[in-house]
Amino acid sequence: MNTLLTHKSLQELNCYCSSIDIPFIENKKLNSLDLKSVSDQVYIVDAKYYLNILISLKGFLDFNSSTKCRTSNVLCYLSLCKHKHEHSPQIPYLGVRYDLFDNNGKIFFRAKLSPYYSLANNRYEINMGIVLKNSRDIFTMSTYTKYARTIQDIHYTNLSPSHIYIHALDNKFFTAGLDTTHAGYSNDIQSLHLYAKQINSIYNDLDLSFNTKGIISYNSNYKIKDIYDSTKKTIPYIPTSSYIINHYD
Repeated sequence: MNTLLTHKSLQELNCYCSSIDIPFIENKKLNSLDLKSVSDQVYIVDAKYYLNILISLKGFLDFNSSTKCRTSNVLCYLSLCKHKHEHSPQIPYLGVRYDLFDNNGKIFFRAKLSPYYSLANNRYEINMGIVLKNSRDIFTMSTYTKYARTIQDIHYTNLSPSHIYIHALDNKFFTAGLDTTHAGYSNDIQSLHLYAKQINSIYNDLDLSFNTKGIISYNSNYKIKDIYDSTKKTIPYIPTSSYIINHYD
């Protein structure tokens, strides 16, 4: 379950991906990961989990009609994920990235789904990362759970927001919040409370707080994106490990 990427497994994965007949997938060489030697540490899981994600992407746009109508091309390939939390791999791990291009050939949306085995939960999970160029595409997040049900063998996504702005967006669409039974919950909620205290010491009328599920609340006269931009270099936001989506809830 827990293994490292080597040049041999790199070639095997590239062969697997090249053999799949999936519309709109244009394979990039896995060698673009630029492994300097077989001793470079990159965490991988069994090839079938990457293949299942790749296969599921055939229907991704069917869940997002407004995004689909602006998409002229999709580039999908394997890529490294370096986002980590308390219960994720602590070294870079392999994910599936897909880029959506508009009619001008510009990327306007990209996402990365990175599978790993969670020892804390004794199951496979996906780390999901999304980058949006257009505010309309925020609503693709609302269809994520429906889409994720098409991914075989993995039933859980760990959101693990990387900063406070993404945390606030996740709260709008994934309202169950943190899993209070998760092994990392206690550390997560303590970190969020400390973060709020540090931010409020700068903005004394912001009233930033998190409830027991980690759902954010703040003075709406402020834009949380502005708060993030102005404090990201001075006040660290620690990624949570207990913000879990069950694809079948």
